[in-house]
This record gives sequence, structure tokens and C-alpha cells, in this order.
Amino acid sequence: MDNLDKLLEEFHPKKIIEKRTAFEYSDSQIDEVTRQVLALRGIEKLYRHQANAIALIEKGENIVISAPTASGKSEIFIIPAVKAALLGKCTLILYPTKALARDQEERIKRFSLLGARCGAYDGDTPQAQRDRIVFDRTPIIVTNVDMLHHMLMHSRRFAYFFENLKYVVIDEVHCYTGTFGAHVHNVMKRLKRVVNRMKHGRLKISNEDVKTSAAADARKDMKTESQLRFICCSATIGNAGEFAEALLGETFQAMSTTGRASDMCHYLIYSQEVGVFSTTAAVAEKLPGKFLVFANSHRTAELLNIYARRLGLRTAIYRSGFDDKYRRNVEKEFKDSGDRGLKGLVTTSALELGMDIGDVGSVILCGYPGRLTRVRQRLGRAGRRGQTGYGIYIARENPLDLFYFENTDEYVGGHAEKCYLNPTNEEIATAHLLAMMKDYPLTIDELNDEPQAQTLLEKLVGQKLALNFRKVYIPTSRGNELLRGLGLRSVGRRVDIFEGDRQIGFREMPMAINELFEGALYLHAGETYRVESLDLKGGIARVARMLEETEYYTKALHTKDADPLKSLVARKSGNGANALELNYGKVHMCDSVNGFAIKEIGSNLKVGEKHFDSGEELTHEYDTNALWFDVPEGCGGELGTEDFSQGLHALEHIMIALLPTLTTCDPNEIGGISYPSGRVFIYEGVHGGNGIVRAAFGGFGQLLERAGERLGKCPCKEGCPACILDANCGNDNHYLNKHTGLKIAEFLLGD
Repeated sequence: MDNLDKLLEEFHPKKIIEKRTAFEYSDSQIDEVTRQVLALRGIEKLYRHQANAIALIEKGENIVISAPTASGKSEIFIIPAVKAALLGKCTLILYPTKALARDQEERIKRFSLLGARCGAYDGDTPQAQRDRIVFDRTPIIVTNVDMLHHMLMHSRRFAYFFENLKYVVIDEVHCYTGTFGAHVHNVMKRLKRVVNRMKHGRLKISNEDVKTSAAADARKDMKTESQLRFICCSATIGNAGEFAEALLGETFQAMSTTGRASDMCHYLIYSQEVGVFSTTAAVAEKLPGKFLVFANSHRTAELLNIYARRLGLRTAIYRSGFDDKYRRNVEKEFKDSGDRGLKGLVTTSALELGMDIGDVGSVILCGYPGRLTRVRQRLGRAGRRGQTGYGIYIARENPLDLFYFENTDEYVGGHAEKCYLNPTNEEIATAHLLAMMKDYPLTIDELNDEPQAQTLLEKLVGQKLALNFRKVYIPTSRGNELLRGLGLRSVGRRVDIFEGDRQIGFREMPMAINELFEGALYLHAGETYRVESLDLKGGIARVARMLEETEYYTKALHTKDADPLKSLVARKSGNGANALELNYGKVHMCDSVNGFAIKEIGSNLKVGEKHFDSGEELTHEYDTNALWFDVPEGCGGELGTEDFSQGLHALEHIMIALLPTLTTCDPNEIGGISYPSGRVFIYEGVHGGNGIVRAAFGGFGQLLERAGERLGKCPCKEGCPACILDANCGNDNHYLNKHTGLKIAEFLLGD
């Protein structure tokens, strides 16, 4: 790729080269088992960070190691797992996706030569193989948290494994943020409870017995003996130790290392002139080797694939929502087909993790993915065989993308953001309290130190989802039915998508009402479908494939309303007459889809609009976390009511757009509302909240500064996608005033 500079010259890229930085080797002696493990992986010695981490694990510490891609994180947990297996102890290895678990299982299986048998146990494992893993007492099980959730509800089947479980490995731990992280937090609480019960189920110690010192010591010993050891591996994040402790409720030793296995050549391109889809496809066309294109949404991925194929490129879509057979066929064709098969994959986050997808030379990022951790993970897919990797960042015309296009030091060398979750999400905690009863009948004594859980238990009993049976709580038949539909990736329900009798995919709420309203054009696997009906109660959308290619797409129009329920924290921001009171707390949200716009693919030009009749609106209501503030009266008085309202709307847009510069955040997980009264809300778009907005509360001043800077820098006259226009705006970007937005920002900053 020596001539890539010339090939990309027409796009006027910024070019930055990151040189390879070797990891330091350890000079410590290694034991025979470690030597054999390394030999099977074609390695002669450990890196220093690997040796130090393994030493801490063998001392009984919980560790979290934060390190870049291709830094040898797998050896850190494989070596202790093999040693434990040889001593009759078990290890549970968790990956965030089935695809990654399957990929890693093939690597770990080779250690069966040393007597450490391994098996993948997930939704795709045939029943005969599942039985063999259980009955053969396989000591290393590779799975995902979704399957662990079901394993716990059938805990007696896995009695031997849980009784002898020593290590729990959580790879890619930085993925468990937000809603998913809250679910995982509760699954881990359940795992620790089941292991404790399995190891000590025959010890009957009542509350009265605890008054005696012998019984108290027995309970203390029981807790100590059954304590699991956690090994967490992460991409580089800003608070690995703090985050692991919040996720798992344990104390951790945090470690980190830096380095790069190969050179990385960055090209940063601004797509303003011809549009992001055309630019991305044109760049992909010029790449001589195999490539991945990362999009930030399902819709964007589908549109990019259409553009690439129009240029004659051999590409395929790879994302969640497809069945496993399709995804495995795509993986095989991309990895094994050489020059004759697929040249590129268009993907979402599905391929950003450590899965081996073959010899990838280049990675294209179609837009900033919401966090620097994701940038580095995605770019880390290129150059994994030691050759120079090429990373091409296509900046779209929006404030977030342009922030990193203009601040290249932040893009290449910026500090990784912190990860957050909301472990107290009440909706999620309630569901897992019910699941806990399915794992093992629940006694009221277990909740003595958890007043919130006692309240949730009363709620479950009142809803006839749980009942007291012989002094223990168990799920009712209604409760068991609810558990069968409980997923870990969202708080709300999901909608299954059918073409005739064939299910082609699914979408989770609230995304479902924004993409699957009646009349919507829905993209799936390169095909366009028209939504014929949506049954929210039954959780089914019915679609029909369009026989002719369309040049249009649909976008939901919606209204949102926020009602504060309780302020949990309040503080002043700013000085003097410009100061405002900033609140963080609970709000009730109502989001209603009341119509849709029809737009042209590529130009985004609106060619039509339809509004639903009264009673046809699709409404989603939920309680969540938010920050809110009222702009001081002294600001609005100078501007006029209409200008002030439109300026506040513009400022809200750009603050939402730039929030991911402060914290790990998917822009789809947050939203904003501004009112003519001067009140602004920034909220978390999931039931119960996901912990993201707390970072905006703490860094509000910095967020406001970045918003004002972007408004002042943008050369447009009336507002454009690079500053205040937002593709997700429910008002379709009406009622905005860029110049007034800048004046409000300057007022609040005291400029």
C-alpha cells in the first residue's frame, strides 16, 4: 500500500503515522505448565504485563487489565485456567457476543492436549454437545452472559461446575456499560449467590444461630471459601478499576500497559463536499486489500453496502439482527475466499472486538463511533499480522465528528473516556430478583441488608409474579413466563420482524417505534421492506419486500415531553447573574411518534411527509435519569421569545452532539428537550437510566465551552449539520437559531 497516499489524494486527507511500540518482555522464570501453554500458542516468553498480572491472580487477587489490541491479554487468563483445570477446578470465560466466544473457543481447545478440556456452551450448541459438556464435567466453559443467565436458572444441572468454580473471566469488560452493564451486574450477583449455595448448601445456619460465635465464624468461613476470583480484560479506558468494582461489587487490582504491535497510518477525511456515503464507498473502492467499514447504526450500514455494491465492490453486511447461519457464512467467505470472494464487510459494533476475521489491511470508520475506546478497538482490526495497518476516518458533517477531525491530537492520542453503568436500575433489579428465585428459592433473610430489594420483592408479590411457598419465595407461572422473555440487552420489550411466516430480524424498544411504524421503509441485508403493520402489544411487525430498488428512506417524526420527578443532586454552574442551578435526578419521559418524513438517500432532501391521525400515534413512556437547568431570565429578555426558544433548541442540539467527548456514550442512548420557558433536559433514553448523564452533570462547564466553541467556529450562516442540525431531531430540524444559540452559550459562560 505504498501508493495509498496517491490513491487518496483527491480526498485531501490529514495523515498521521503511529509507530510500532514494542511491549517489554519479562525476565522472570516460568513454570513448566506455563511453558507448555505458551509453546502451544507459538510463544517463548511472557510480556512483563502478562507475568505481573498472572502473579497477582495466583496470589488470589481480582484483577482488571486495561491494554491495547494484540497485547496478549488472552494468555493472562488462559494460563491460570489451565492450571486450575489440572487441579480439578473450573473456569468460566465470558465474552460479550456468541461470535467472539466461538472464535476464542477454537484457540482455547488446543489446551485439551494438556488435560484442560474446554467447551463452548451457548444458544447454538447442539443438545448432545451440551449434555457432553455437563456430564463430562468440562472444567473450562466458554460462553456469554446471556447464556449464563439461563444456566443460573437451571443451576442444579451445572452443580459440579458451580461447586468447583474458581475463576470468572470477563473479556472485553468495557463493553458492559449502560443498560447491558446493569443486567450483567445483577447476573454476577446471582452467580455469586448460586456458587455460595452450591458449595455450602448443606450448611443450615439460622439467624438465631448467628448469635453464637461458632456459627458466625462458620458463615464467615463459608463466604471466604466460596469467594470467586475475577479476571477482567479491557481495552484502554479511563477508570478500569472503578468500573470493574461497580460492575462486579468486588475489590480489584487495576493494571495497564501501552504499546502497539504494528505501525498504524491514519487518514482523516472530511466528507462535506460529496456526502459521507459517496465518500466512504469511493475510498473503499481504492483500497487494494481486504477492508472493514464500520458504521454507527444498522441503517447507515445498510445504505453504505448499497453504495459500495453500486460501485461494483464485493461487500456484505455483518451486524446483529441476522441469524447465526448467515453471519458464519459471511465470516467464512471473507476469511477463506482469497481475492475471488468478498473484499469488504460493512459492519456495526459486531466486529470491533477481538474476533479473528482474517487478514484485514484497512479499516474505514464512517463517522466517530461515540468513544475513543471504540475508535482504537475498530482500528485494531487492521494490521494484526504485524504489517502496517491503515485507518481511514471519514468525518461526517456533525459537531462530534468535526471535533475529532479538527483536534487530531485528541483523536490519535486523547485520554480514553470513563465507563459508567447504573447498577441500581430498578426495572432491571426487579427482573433479576425474580430470576434469583428461579436460580434458587429465595429466603427473606437474604435481603436483610438490601432494603431496596425488600421493596421490589413486595412489588413482585403484589403483581402475582412471585409467591411465598413454605417460607421461601418462588416465581409464579406468570413470573416464569416473564422470565422466558427477559433479555439482557435492553430494559423494554423487543419487536420481532416477519416477512410472511419467516422472521427476518428484530428491534428493541424504543428503537422499534422509530423504525417499524406502519408505512416505514425498513432496510435489512441490502433489501428494502415496507412495514405493513406493527403490533406493539404482541411484539410483531409485518413487512413486505419491495420488488424495485428505491431511492428513498423514511424518518420518524416525534414529540417528546419530560416531567421532573425528583432532584437527587443540585449545584450552581457559572457566576453572578449568569449562574444557573443544575439538577440531576429522575424524570418521566413520554416519546410519541406521530408521523414520518420521506427523504432521498444521499441528499437527505425531504420529498414528502405524513402525519398519523389522532389515536394512531405510537407512544413509549418510561422513567429515567436526566440533568436539567433553567436559563436565567436575564438572558432571554434581550433576545425576544421566538429567537430565545430557537436558540435554546440549537444549543441543546450541539450539547447532545458533543456529550460523547466527555464519557463513553452511544449518541442513540441520550436525548434532549428544550422548552420556550428556558428549561433544558439532557436525559438517558432507557427505562431506569444507564448512568451516562451523570458525567454531563459533573463536566457541564466543559460541555458548554465545547458547544460554544463549535458554534463560533462553524462558518455557516444559518446552521448546518456541522453545528446545529441533528438527524435525530423529532422536529426535523425546524425552529433553530444558530446565532442566538451562541449568544445563550456566551451568556452562560460569562463571555
